[in-house]
Amino acid sequence: MKCPVCNSELFAVKYHGLIVDTCKRCGGIWFDPDELRFYIDFFLQDNPDLPPPPINHNKKTLPVVQSPDYQKLCPRCGVPMRMFNYACDSNIILDKCPRCDGIWTDGGEVKQLAQFVKGNPHLDALGKALAEHTKKLDAIKDWTVLSRDFSQSAGYKVFLPKIILPIASEPLTLVVPKVVFAIILINVAIFTYQSFYVEDIVRFFYQYGLIPRVVASGKQYYRFLSSMFIHRDLVHLLGNMFFFWIFAHNVEARFGHFRFLLFYLLFGLCGSWLDVFTRIHSSVPAIGSSGAISGLMGAYLVLFPRSKITTLIINQAIRVPAFLYLGVWILWQILFGMLYASASFSPPVSWFAHIGGFMSGVVVAGLFRALQKKHGEPDSPFPQIIRGLH
Repeated sequence: MKCPVCNSELFAVKYHGLIVDTCKRCGGIWFDPDELRFYIDFFLQDNPDLPPPPINHNKKTLPVVQSPDYQKLCPRCGVPMRMFNYACDSNIILDKCPRCDGIWTDGGEVKQLAQFVKGNPHLDALGKALAEHTKKLDAIKDWTVLSRDFSQSAGYKVFLPKIILPIASEPLTLVVPKVVFAIILINVAIFTYQSFYVEDIVRFFYQYGLIPRVVASGKQYYRFLSSMFIHRDLVHLLGNMFFFWIFAHNVEARFGHFRFLLFYLLFGLCGSWLDVFTRIHSSVPAIGSSGAISGLMGAYLVLFPRSKITTLIINQAIRVPAFLYLGVWILWQILFGMLYASASFSPPVSWFAHIGGFMSGVVVAGLFRALQKKHGEPDSPFPQIIRGLH
């Protein structure tokens, strides 16, 4: 890629696990979507003594006038970039590609951005006080409106929780899911370690998360494995382990312990590869075991299509056929995956990791079941699975 200012060759530079393209002649830096905010965070960590910006009570927002003959071209797409005022009122004018949403910063602008993001403590304190006061006024207003609505409607009802969540699956099995327990313990142990012993959690995610741009260059393949066992927060961990338990113990009983472990890792690998393929230039790490868990859900669909999944819908628990629940679930993933496919930023959920894992689970379970029938083997190597619910 060429520098849009001096036309020099840009060089890839690694900074805290983030890979950006820099110009050695003019000091400009090219940021792919989502990279700038992480770069600023790292910059502030490395420069804790960076002075805050001065308080300007008469500050006016600079207007951005886009000249029709503006010549800065996107290093990646080659189209003319457009100027914009960072955060609308920072008065730091940057260049952004309208096609890929990449951002170009001239030399010295990163420091200005870091100062702006750091803010002035005195001004921040005043802003927080005003925000808290506004919040209290809004709360009083909300309670007033709520009281009025209750007084005008005697039939008002509040339905909680308004969720659709699987809470149990069939068939019943007496097999002890040893591998399932082991994987849950490993995930919990790693999360405990990162919660209590990792000081810089963002750097930890960049070190062990799956960064498409890094692995696509043929480096650090260990990330495919390490990213499957780290989670963003407690809610992320509990959500994944809950879905894992609902579907995994029956699949382990059907596959057998050793094959279950191999297939679990394979499903996670397939999901990760599809995620990498769909955001090949991204430097934002993906973490979590949802790709592998989605593979187990795909395998469950093939192995137990007519079994029932007890599902909580609003405030009712009903038994839904597996093919219906999982069919709707994967359609939901595909829908959102397609919506985010054209987006220039990394989605908050790795939809394509879910899709890749699920599809690999369907294929593997289908082949497994076909081989069993070909060799005349029973449906399950474990007689403890209760029949009639498959």
